[in-house]
Amino acid sequence: MFTYFFSLVIIIFEAICCNLFYDVFCKENSRLRKSQKVLLMLSLICCYYLCGLFLSNMLILKMTLVVLAAVIIMSFYFEISIKKSVIFALLYQGLSIIVDYIAYISNNTIISKAGEVQKGYALEGSLVVIFSKITVFFMYLTAKKTLWKKINRDFT
Repeated sequence: MFTYFFSLVIIIFEAICCNLFYDVFCKENSRLRKSQKVLLMLSLICCYYLCGLFLSNMLILKMTLVVLAAVIIMSFYFEISIKKSVIFALLYQGLSIIVDYIAYISNNTIISKAGEVQKGYALEGSLVVIFSKITVFFMYLTAKKTLWKKINRDFT
């Protein structure tokens, strides 16, 4: 039960990071009401959760569906073209996978003696996931702050 709840929390954080990543490069659709934006984010969270729940053993199919969900939902959320949304979704997933892999490798070399993150090490595995998601979150915040400074400096 704890695993499902923890997975949902991580997926919510993942959806927030996806939104933040798109927000770095795109302007939010101002024509959407707040309830529509919340509904779009909830649908993204549901897609992520269902893909993780039912397709955990099929990584390629799961990642394809996750990218497809992000492309469709974020193209409505930010009112951008599908081509642009595909590029941003692939960049986002690529960066997330790289940071997850670095966190996993760091765990294997620094923390874990056996190099395993399995059920016997549930807390350790959860901490690795939290560390990687927080790292991704701060990367996107830094990118947004840097990009906004550059845009403001260029306009003045």
